[in-house]
Amino acid sequence: MSSDDLVLSYTDFLDEQHGVSERAPFYNAGVCPHCRVKVPVVHHSSDDSVSGLPQLVWAWSCHCGWWDINRLGVFGPDTGIDADDNEWAHASNWYRHGVLRSFSASDVSIPISALRKAVADNPRLVHSVDHRKMEEFVAAVMSDFYAGSEVVLCGKTADGGIDLLLVLSNTTIAVQVKRRTRPDMVEGVSAVREFLAAVQLQGRTDGVYVTTADHFSRQAEAEATRAVTLGLVRTFELVNRDRFFSMLGATTSAPSLEEWRRHIDYSPWG
Repeated sequence: MSSDDLVLSYTDFLDEQHGVSERAPFYNAGVCPHCRVKVPVVHHSSDDSVSGLPQLVWAWSCHCGWWDINRLGVFGPDTGIDADDNEWAHASNWYRHGVLRSFSASDVSIPISALRKAVADNPRLVHSVDHRKMEEFVAAVMSDFYAGSEVVLCGKTADGGIDLLLVLSNTTIAVQVKRRTRPDMVEGVSAVREFLAAVQLQGRTDGVYVTTADHFSRQAEAEATRAVTLGLVRTFELVNRDRFFSMLGATTSAPSLEEWRRHIDYSPWG
């Protein structure tokens, strides 16, 4: 794997459980093990829903993506038993640590959250993304970019030229995704015409064509405009690489991309 093609991810994690007075081997007390800096507490709360006693929660997160969560609570040997009910009850610390993994940009198993951050930091990686993964990538960006929308991936085969369906309010928009391997690629008119035909054949009135090509040809742009003018479709948007990167940049700070949020409500006691 080339270092130029490397994508780092903190979607994996490691769990630990220790007594209050015990030292947890992998607990870093809010110090990122990769950047070697003290990071801020991004979440602190208490939860008394398990044993009736407060279960304190802290989370730390670094700009590189590393995260750490600590839960402190009083429990007995079974869920829900507190100190008043069982002599075996004791205070324990549970830890969940983000673990660093590396992927190639073309790896089909790469987490979307890691891919979004990597491409936002290094845009040229987009040309190496697996073409099926690119559809998931575009779906994730569009679902955040269009607030209140839902994006559905169509079947991997026999999709009729439509890769995604963007459901926005009462409108369902057909989306085509093209991942081009060359950064100087021009998206031609023939591919745009094929997608326009697919939109019409499926009875859709709105379409969005997303490509990682540098730009659309003049003929392609003219054909998209002509389709709307003639009433063949209601809307037909062409999204080139720069436009897609603009959408990506507008959504890379979305809270859903902060990995620690996915784990903050985990129940280490079962």
